[in-house]
Amino acid sequence: MKLTLTLFALFLQLAIFSQSNTVTSGATATGTFGSATYSIGQIDYQTNSSSNGTISQGVQQAFEIVTLGTNTIPQIQLTALVYPNPTVQNVTLSIKEYDLTNLNYQLFDMQGRIITSGKIIQNETQIEMSDFSSAHYFLKVSQANNDLKIFKIIKK
Repeated sequence: MKLTLTLFALFLQLAIFSQSNTVTSGATATGTFGSATYSIGQIDYQTNSSSNGTISQGVQQAFEIVTLGTNTIPQIQLTALVYPNPTVQNVTLSIKEYDLTNLNYQLFDMQGRIITSGKIIQNETQIEMSDFSSAHYFLKVSQANNDLKIFKIIKK
């Protein structure tokens, strides 16, 4: 029993110090545009690479965050409703005060297959669903290959 406790105490000390490293100096420098942390005196450093990725040993891991640019996403002013939802036979896609030029809809099943599609030429479009099985569907409204809105429809 004494031998077991002695071995346990020795291995416990190894586990406590297994993730530490003694360095000569180190600090964090902070400025207007960010901060940098450094350490001096790291005794070993190695990088291993393979086709699956790269792993680096050491106390500090260097990485760089770069902002390449910001794209402004235009706000879509589409006001659209789909009713009744849930539905038994058909749904009405109602679009208010929006340019109907090149406006289309696509109805997808849960596997992503297009069930039906069509052009939107009026403010209210009837989409027949009586022949479809009871399930969840997605109705996507797009204009000139730009997705504007996606609705989830429940068919009873």
